Amino acid sequence: MSVLQAATTVSHCPDAKPDVLIKVTSVEINANEPVAFTRWRPMFHVIAPHGWMNDPCAPGYDSKRCIYQVNFQWNPYGTTWGNMSWGSATSKDLIKWQVSPTPAVQPTESMDVCGVFTGCLAPTSISDGQQAIAYYTSANHLPIHYTRKYHRGSERLHIATSSNGGRIWKRPVDKSAVVLCGPPRNLEVTGWRDPFVAEWPSMDSVLESKQSLYGIVSGGLRNQTPTLFLYRIDSMLRWDFLGCLCTLGLNYTPSRWSGDYGVNWEVANFVPLPDAGAQAQALIIVSVEGRLSDAQVNTPAEPKSMWMVGDLAKSDHGADLTFSYGGTLDHGSFYAANGFFDPLIGKYVIFGWITESELDQDLVDAQGWSGCLSVARVVEIVRYHSVVRALRSDLQSMTCLQVEADGSGTHIVRTLGISVDERLRHLRGRHVGSRAVNRLVSFPGGVCSQWEVKASFWLGARSKRVGIDILHSSSGSDYSGRTRKMLTCVDSNAKSSIYFDAETETVGIDRSASTSRDGVGTKLRTAPHTLFAFRAGENVRWETLEIHAVFDASVLEVFFNNRTVLTARVYSDSGTCATLCPVMDDSLGNATRYGGESSSELLSFDVWTLRQAVHVEQTHRL
Repeated sequence: MSVLQAATTVSHCPDAKPDVLIKVTSVEINANEPVAFTRWRPMFHVIAPHGWMNDPCAPGYDSKRCIYQVNFQWNPYGTTWGNMSWGSATSKDLIKWQVSPTPAVQPTESMDVCGVFTGCLAPTSISDGQQAIAYYTSANHLPIHYTRKYHRGSERLHIATSSNGGRIWKRPVDKSAVVLCGPPRNLEVTGWRDPFVAEWPSMDSVLESKQSLYGIVSGGLRNQTPTLFLYRIDSMLRWDFLGCLCTLGLNYTPSRWSGDYGVNWEVANFVPLPDAGAQAQALIIVSVEGRLSDAQVNTPAEPKSMWMVGDLAKSDHGADLTFSYGGTLDHGSFYAANGFFDPLIGKYVIFGWITESELDQDLVDAQGWSGCLSVARVVEIVRYHSVVRALRSDLQSMTCLQVEADGSGTHIVRTLGISVDERLRHLRGRHVGSRAVNRLVSFPGGVCSQWEVKASFWLGARSKRVGIDILHSSSGSDYSGRTRKMLTCVDSNAKSSIYFDAETETVGIDRSASTSRDGVGTKLRTAPHTLFAFRAGENVRWETLEIHAVFDASVLEVFFNNRTVLTARVYSDSGTCATLCPVMDDSLGNATRYGGESSSELLSFDVWTLRQAVHVEQTHRL
């Protein structure tokens, strides 16, 4: 469970009197004008019918009904955090979603009195197979925040069941809904919430245990470290505490290539790794609070979803996971990643919460909704063979990589791959791209609100910056230098830019000219990114820059070489785009030599319109 309030200040729960059910029924949640409701509203991202939403909850696949399901934190009564309930969505293909107009579960005066917080879907092995089981955090006292003294009993571990794909979750009416009343009493914690449950074969091996289910609860130890509280699950209602799994220390920051692991963790997943070799390892995905401030913009650092691969070892208190390599899952407006193993593709799929934090509250109130989920993403460890070096940074200094000498003078490099689920291609409409670099891509009808682009660039020795310019208006466009050597945008109208700066090994989304409106965030979003050189016989060849981006009214998700991700909200005046332009700036002379030829080259540039994929069933207003 997470809350991101205005000015990027994290507050798990707003101030409220303890043990009081929060419910506001008089809030007008519909927009005053239809255009305000729809202008920036996504059409293929899972989104609540109205009101505030945040964390994805209990994502999974129901093999008996052959449907995917995902719940999400939802306030059906207003556009700010409160009344925390679960909304629900179901899909046959993970792409086209039906969103229920009513909550799947809500707080009551006798149960979850301060909110139904984030949870997970339990494996079917723990149930009778007739009903799905969810574990979730039941909030019973507010406020809750890692900077405040922890109130015991504020967060409890509860259970609920569903027989219809998570559209309705039912809680036992007696005390059997309560699995755990709080964290271990001998520990002073900063938080204890957001359970996750799965099988963990490598943990079985480390603990020399029979096949078991394991649960983790996210949080931290006061003045010590963020951590995960590890449990063995012997039966549906019996969780045995094994110990704190990970103790990095406060604000552990291996390098710029990893980031700051903060003070307190929320919404965590563990992912067993089949390619671990002799050493048992696991991939951990965590949502990080308490990251140090960003000196460049003089504001508190935003919470981030981060990842790390760690070595597992038996300890006196159960098991330890020590950091091996890791990084930031998404460097933009993305948080609370939550996922599941998809048996249909044999890979781990995640969703995240895309925030509305860069829009002033009066504009949020006018549109009548806040936030959505990301597109489905696949995460997996990827390997690169015969790696010679990176553009500028030393491979060994890049703590998001595992670098291993291969005995032939080159290296095997491992890192986390993050990509759009390939099934998104089924939403593609008209192909409007071009492989001819002297053409700009304009959308049919002049503008488009939903699109996808895949671009491939080969960088020459003089390249400084390459990428894609996005024009939000169809009038007044003027591009010059339409050649293979340079494409430079000189448009004075609203635009955004996706770019890679080879000199600084940085990718970014520049929104500084994206809107004329006040109350809209346009700060630069950046992330570290590099390219690899590979040995190919007697030669060295450089990796191409691959950009894969999807846009949905105001949501822009960009994947660079499927290992660095930036998500940004782009609130253009119209919520549309008119033209995409590949840009190559060969202005460095011989300052960075990493290619044989001097000039860059656009290898491919393909653009598709995308269809609507999310439908909210109609009902009366709550």
